[in-house]
Amino acid sequence: MRKQFVAILLVLLYACSCENSTDPKPVPANCRNGQSPCEHDVTQCCIDTTSHNFFWGLDTLGGPGSRVRDVSIVDQNNIWACGLFTSDSVDFNVANWNGYSWIFYRVHTPTYYGNFAFGESTCILADSPNDIWIMSYYGGYARYNGDEWLGGYDSRISSCVNDIMSVGDSVYFCGSNSSVGFYDGVDFVSINIKSNYRMIHLSGSEDAQHIFALGQNNDGESIVYHYSQGAWDVIIHSEDPSPTNQGEYGMIQSISAVSDTVYVSTYNGLLRYHYLHGTSQYTSHNETVNPFFSPINSNSWNDLFILRNDFTIYHFNGDNWQSDNNVSDIVESGSGFALSGSANGSIVVLGGILFDQQYGIIARGYR
Repeated sequence: MRKQFVAILLVLLYACSCENSTDPKPVPANCRNGQSPCEHDVTQCCIDTTSHNFFWGLDTLGGPGSRVRDVSIVDQNNIWACGLFTSDSVDFNVANWNGYSWIFYRVHTPTYYGNFAFGESTCILADSPNDIWIMSYYGGYARYNGDEWLGGYDSRISSCVNDIMSVGDSVYFCGSNSSVGFYDGVDFVSINIKSNYRMIHLSGSEDAQHIFALGQNNDGESIVYHYSQGAWDVIIHSEDPSPTNQGEYGMIQSISAVSDTVYVSTYNGLLRYHYLHGTSQYTSHNETVNPFFSPINSNSWNDLFILRNDFTIYHFNGDNWQSDNNVSDIVESGSGFALSGSANGSIVVLGGILFDQQYGIIARGYR
């Protein structure tokens, strides 16, 4: 394991709006230092801006062939990661940061055939110190109660779960074959989508009345579904994964629901879809921005994150976007690939792989 600590270096992310209007812009409220005008009423309302400044700690996990597929945060002294972590003697599929060091677990999960098997874990959810979920390639799951891992299998869960999230009092899953479902604390419930897309990412409102699923297929198409009042509807569909026209979305990379808005990161820009009203605003990326992104959740509308696959983070603080290149500079362009990210309050954690050494990598950002 190696660690490096660096100070923050910020570069402004320029963006240009695709909306043209001749209407005069409203005069923003006169906000004190550290605040910016609210998004919903710039003339009367002020909101605290969040800090762009992160201090980073980097760790490598496992030996050759290791990778961090997903990360989840309880607090700064309780961070979880899953994937595959090799060693000279035995391999592991779960890791936990306890504030001082990483502890590794070798977790077996049930399979379709009724036996238990060890394999790479695909996603992880850490709701509390005593409630940790992991999903495996074999279709089984395991939950950690603070003392031990307990495995289970349910046919209503996809054989390959790509994402897991907690919304309201339930835990939601999505995966191959357009599968979406949730666990309500008693039983598993399937709410599958009838389509030919594999579901790769989920997000939802705090009250669980609105669930969003991002799907992609082998033809380069991508789609975002909205689940409300017992039915799925399509809200965004993109056929061309990499259009040259900046006004077209391109491949949809990630989604994050915050308040009454779902933020959709695409190949060409960022879409804000206000799902309660059916309205949206689209902002295209500057042409120099690498368009390939990994999912990362956000804290609030004035604390938004977009993770680029080279470990660059774009952060919106309520007033402006800025990029943080510190992790990508250490990893070096092309030698690492970010697979996941998570934000919780003042902490951001990134996970992925170092190609040159074939190690898993974790970056912990604090502010």
